[in-house]
Amino acid sequence: MASKVPKYTFAKTLAEQEDQLKSNPMMERFAASRKSLSSDPYRPIYHYVNPENDLNDPNGLCYWQNRWHLFYQGYPDSEITSTGSGSKKVVHWGHAVNDDLVHWRDLPYAIYPDPEESCFSGATLVENDRVIAMYHGSEQGTWLPFLMTHCYSTGKKSQDRLSFP
Repeated sequence: MASKVPKYTFAKTLAEQEDQLKSNPMMERFAASRKSLSSDPYRPIYHYVNPENDLNDPNGLCYWQNRWHLFYQGYPDSEITSTGSGSKKVVHWGHAVNDDLVHWRDLPYAIYPDPEESCFSGATLVENDRVIAMYHGSEQGTWLPFLMTHCYSTGKKSQDRLSFP
């Protein structure tokens, strides 16, 4: 089952990526969600909180290319469906970055489930000019996509280090 969440492809340079993120529909949705939740007195303001829905396990905190990267299990709106016994949530890996471990900035979802149906707990490993993410898929077992440079499980190569078309 392929993810319903739109996937975006970004430019190769950081400056161009930053410019594209300013008008990215997912980033606009995240900003609107953060604004609507900003008055919640119980929402943490010091620790990272995902921009929409529930945050499950934070995974794969790593330092790469002079930034901290945090991946987490997130539930996009379009992937929550009602079932007879509640709701089904399809787990994606969200992505946030920062320079100081305090002021986090959202990025688009990093890992989208396809044959594995959900992307569960895992870890990351920084190796030279790439970050390798390892996680468990609910229908396919353990996967090893090369985040930022190459997606091993699907053979897809990331041209922008933010997405896998």
